[in-house]
Amino acid sequence: MPLCSSSSFHTIGEKMKIQLSSSNVANESCMGLKNVDISQIGGVDELCQSLSPIHLSFTSDDFLNSSARLLERSRIPIRNVLSSMDLNPGDIDEVVMVGGTSRMPVVRELVKDELQVQNLNTSIDPDITVAYGCASVID
Repeated sequence: MPLCSSSSFHTIGEKMKIQLSSSNVANESCMGLKNVDISQIGGVDELCQSLSPIHLSFTSDDFLNSSARLLERSRIPIRNVLSSMDLNPGDIDEVVMVGGTSRMPVVRELVKDELQVQNLNTSIDPDITVAYGCASVID
């Protein structure tokens, strides 16, 4: 079990975000100091003995509430691309999503809503997608 530190919280947060892609609740733990006066700890051994598990829990609703503004801002680039290409959502034949955020159900729903599509293509290998994109630019 990792120590509760700023670097481990990033990793723990990523794990919890992945858990929330397939569950309504994410749970993780790390070792930290609970109700301990750090000034009273005499040495490393005593510090280690003072560590206890800290359990963290985050729900899908917690995630949606904390990321709502960021998710709403992510609509802007979609709108900008459509506008700059003089396209309407109805002009889009297929939406291919690749990468980390494409695995997040809330992002998938946002893209489907913004582009007014029923399905997203998320099954293509990212390397193939990049190669295909490069080939279409060269063509």
